[in-house]
Amino acid sequence: MLQQEIIVQRTINIATTPLDNARSYARNKFKEFNIDINRVLPNFNQNYLLIQRYLQQYSLNIPRYKMPVIEPKDMNEFQHRLESGQIDYYFPFLRKRTLPTSFSTETAKENWLTKGLKDGAKVDDYFPWEIRRIPCSQLKPLQNQIWLNLLIKYIIQYGIPHQASSVVNTTIIISKDFYIIDGHHRWGEAMLYNPNLLMKSMYLPLSIQELLKLGVSYGRAIGNKTNY
Repeated sequence: MLQQEIIVQRTINIATTPLDNARSYARNKFKEFNIDINRVLPNFNQNYLLIQRYLQQYSLNIPRYKMPVIEPKDMNEFQHRLESGQIDYYFPFLRKRTLPTSFSTETAKENWLTKGLKDGAKVDDYFPWEIRRIPCSQLKPLQNQIWLNLLIKYIIQYGIPHQASSVVNTTIIISKDFYIIDGHHRWGEAMLYNPNLLMKSMYLPLSIQELLKLGVSYGRAIGNKTNY
């Protein structure tokens, strides 16, 4: 890891920045650290355009403040609550899928997080999930803002993404239609180097619309702040 601080401004959005401008930025930033862009990202042009196409084709343009916030540190607990039926996702929500997005007290949060164990049925809220290794190229970005600045910064600091790196081995959450709800920059970093890298993914059998509701409600219940 480089000890020198790398300062970036989050202004170069891959979705809207032309390839020539993006390559010029990346080349110059790498050059500051005596790194040849052709050595570290030999397929920069091709992969950059692929990320851009995905952002334009798949993104649902959901504002960041409406996105779920479930951090890597939250994953084990999230998985445990789902598989033990603590979250009351099914009845009475089976038809209307009404999940809270605000909580008046800490008690209200805790009640929601464990309500599935208090509804008189012990197995109705068991929620299946599984860990899959999925190629980056099969995943879809939910948001339309991925900052090239950050991707280049991470590569300079931590090196080229590879199959044993934390970039692809830190679990992301995906819907049944393969949308990512968090970890977009890790996905973008891996895509920029090699779209065939396999990302460790927590697959949930929900559409992206259903997963968004669950994710937003859960993130706010555990006290995670919304991103802006």
